[in-house]
Amino acid sequence: MKKKMRRLAVFLLLFALLLSGCGQKHNETPEGPSEVPPVVDPVAPPVDPVGPATDPTDTPVDPPDDPPAEPVDVPVDPVDPPVDPVDPPADPVNPPAEPVDPPVEPVDPPSDPTAPKRTWIYKYYIKVNVQANTVTVYEPDANDYFTVPVRAMICSTGTATPTSGVFEAPGSKGVVAEWWSLFGNVYGHYVTHITGNILFHSVPYTKNGDNSSLEYWEFDKLGTAASMGCVRLQVVDAKWIHDNAKQGNIQAVEFYSSSDPGPLGKPTAPKISDNEACRNWDPTDPDANNPWKNQPTTVKVPDFRGMDEHEAKEAVITNGLIPGEFEYVASEYDESGRIVSQSIEPETTVEMGTVINFTVSSGAKTEEP
Repeated sequence: MKKKMRRLAVFLLLFALLLSGCGQKHNETPEGPSEVPPVVDPVAPPVDPVGPATDPTDTPVDPPDDPPAEPVDVPVDPVDPPVDPVDPPADPVNPPAEPVDPPVEPVDPPSDPTAPKRTWIYKYYIKVNVQANTVTVYEPDANDYFTVPVRAMICSTGTATPTSGVFEAPGSKGVVAEWWSLFGNVYGHYVTHITGNILFHSVPYTKNGDNSSLEYWEFDKLGTAASMGCVRLQVVDAKWIHDNAKQGNIQAVEFYSSSDPGPLGKPTAPKISDNEACRNWDPTDPDANNPWKNQPTTVKVPDFRGMDEHEAKEAVITNGLIPGEFEYVASEYDESGRIVSQSIEPETTVEMGTVINFTVSSGAKTEEP
């Protein structure tokens, strides 16, 4: 009986404890479905504009001695608006000058409007004056017109020589040779083709390649018409044309006829027939064996006064000089036909080949009735 009572007491105690625990759970979470409250974002607490909130547990801080200063606007310097530039006042005494364009360099026109125009890169243009037996070489000017004379040559032309016409690039369509066979079983030294059978070359030689076989009697004819049609030259001039034609430097050869020899005049050539030791060589031949190189290059001018014209010419040539003009004037004291004066005084030293001019007496002047 006691055991039953004891068990009952324990059971009641346990039952009371069970009821007590069930009541707490019913208060916290009700059984069955329930609405879930909406999630609300936490709202930040208001912020004190003066400073952060102080923890009430913190030790109070004494307020600052001075209250916070009121914000003060900083003055800003006003910016002046842009001002349009104003021209400075004009000088009443010296007014401003009108603007002047920079000077333009003048272009020199060609000295001869009919002069040939250079084509490509040619350096020279050659003109042969058939009437005057003169060759003139021209270079181009600043405007590329061949107007600048740079070299003159004495020559001999002939009956078949063209009297007009322009022939391009001498040597480009024919022979350019140091030696070449010519008509008449003779040979030319430094030969350059012009057109057809017309050539530039030296005075003829009787032997091919022999510089000492010159036809000296033909050399003395330089400056006159003496060839069959080719243009004969001194060796130094024939070589110059030959070398430049070979290099392609000559644009053209032009033939014309005029009593005016050209802007550089007519050169002279010495007469060599009387010099038996050297006459078989061209005096201008650059060959090292040329005997003319050992000859004196200067001579003293003889006194020709009192000689007649024929005697004076022979004496001039014998001395390596060139007879020039003979002007006749009346003279009461000198025999007619005799040399009265000469262009260079006797005993003057000059270069061989210098030209001497003469004044010849024509006798006393007769009064007209």
